[in-house]
Formats: sequence, structure tokens, C-alpha cells
Amino acid sequence: MRGGGEIRGRRLRLVVLAVLAALLALGVASPAVAKKKHKKKVIPAVTTTAQAPFASSSTGTANAGCSGGTHVSGGGWTVAPHFDPGTNTGLRSVNSSSTFIGTTGWTATSEAFAGPAASGSFTALARCENNKLGRIATSVSGSATIPSAELRDLVITCPTGTHVLTGGYSASGLAAFTNSLNNLRILILQSRRTAANQWTVSAFENNLVPASGNISVSALCEYNAKGRTISESSTSSGFGNLSRASGDPSCLPKTHVVGGGYSLAPTNGDLPVAGVDEFSPNGNTGWHLGLHSIGGQPAGATVTTYAYCAPDAVKKKKKKKK
Repeated sequence: MRGGGEIRGRRLRLVVLAVLAALLALGVASPAVAKKKHKKKVIPAVTTTAQAPFASSSTGTANAGCSGGTHVSGGGWTVAPHFDPGTNTGLRSVNSSSTFIGTTGWTATSEAFAGPAASGSFTALARCENNKLGRIATSVSGSATIPSAELRDLVITCPTGTHVLTGGYSASGLAAFTNSLNNLRILILQSRRTAANQWTVSAFENNLVPASGNISVSALCEYNAKGRTISESSTSSGFGNLSRASGDPSCLPKTHVVGGGYSLAPTNGDLPVAGVDEFSPNGNTGWHLGLHSIGGQPAGATVTTYAYCAPDAVKKKKKKKK
């Protein structure tokens, strides 16, 4: 005959098993079988947009902003419909302003010539990066008056202990909307990162306009940090009279695009004259540029498009062994 103690022990085990079964049925696991919680993945960067109406013989301006927990790392604009020299349709436009607003926004402005008659939209785009990946230190700016027929390289340098994240410009727009090179004021031949701590804007004041033009340039500087390096990818393409050209550089795996830049060549003798009407992020890892030529072009005219890329994550510091 079994003792009462043994019977009570068996009953206790059965009760414990029944309770565990009930908890599992309710979706509650015991500490021994509880699943580890996955940490939320940090989204490196997103693109925001702001749109405004745009038509021939007018100016299009828009400001795109970044939400809380992010900072602006680059930006651009798009014109729709863009000009097609082959069919002489769309908005024939030139850009006069593209720059950051504080640390949380991007503004851009373009002007459209009178012809061909068209209407559509102007969009500003801001590339907004997670604050956990980088920390803005300061912004540096400058301005200049460029005499007629002069080309100036305006170089903005970030202070020691920082590197340039992005840069921009704001210049004199069209003198009038009438279709004529005489009305094209300042031509931006270059706006790009030229060193780890430098952003360069190259601007030409049209020699067909008997006046000087004004331009302001600025760069956003970020603190240097271990494992945080801004890399560069680029593509180049040629263009001639009455044509379009484009560029689509992409970032390497495990990096995301933070901004873009471009440069036109040659920069001596006859200069290329083009209207950049597409300059924007291309997904999470690329940058897109589109332009149309204005008037005759020098032989060998090219455009180089740059994508600036940053690591998707910050390297964790290794704990020192005791």
C-alpha cells in the first residue's frame, strides 16, 4: 500500500503541469521557455518631400522637413514634367537655390522660361538621417558678389574635429523669363564634397548679362566619430546640343545615401550650359540627376553625379576585459 506522502507528491506534480499547460495555452511562457525579445532595428534614413505648383514664366519653391529624431543630411529637387529637348515639351527650367534649413529641413527654388508653355509641379526633397547615426556640430556659410563673365570657386571648410555632411547654395535667378541666354544669371557648375571637410560651389556669372550676381553658400558639419565615414560613389555621362543626360550612382552594401552632389565640365574656355531639373535621392542607396542642355555645348561636355554614403549602423565599443 502506497503512503499518503507519495500520493500527495504525485498530485502536486500534476497540478504544476496543469498550470504550465494553461499558461502556454494562454500564450504565457515560463521563464525557462520565454523567447528573447528582438531589439527594434534602427531605420538609417528616410526621404521627405514638399510640393508646389510650377508653370512656365514662374518660380517654383518648396521646403521639405525632417521629423523628430532625425536630422537633414542632404536634399534636392525635381521638376515635373521635365524639359525634353527632342520634343520641345515640359518645363524648361534652371535651379537657383538648393540648401539646408537649420538641421531639420531642405529648401529649393527653380525658375521656368516662358517656352514651351507647360504646367506641373516643383518638389523639394530632404534626406533625413536617424540622430543615432551622426551628430551635427555646426554650419558654416559665406557669400560673394561675382562680376560678369567670372567663374568663382567658393570653398566652405568645416572646423577641426568635424567633416562635411552636405552643402548648398542660393544665387541670383533668371533676369527675366523670356527664352534667352541673356536672362540666365548665375550658372552653378559644381556643388559637391571636394575633401572630407570641404564643400565647393563653382559659380559663373553669365557674360551676356552686364551685371554682377550674388550667391551664398553653406555647409553642414558633423562631428567625427569612430566607424562613421562618409564615402563617395559617382557616375559620369556626356551631353551635347538639344539633349538630356542623367546620372545614377549607388552606395555599397550596408551603407545608405545621405546626400548628393554634381559637377559640369569643362570649367575653362567654353562652359557647358545646362538646366538641372532632377536632383534627388533614388531609393535608400542611390542619387539621381537629370538635366537638359541649353544652347550650344562645348565638345566633350560632361556631368558627374555623386552619391554620398554612410554606414547603416554605428560600431559598438568593445568592453574592456577586467
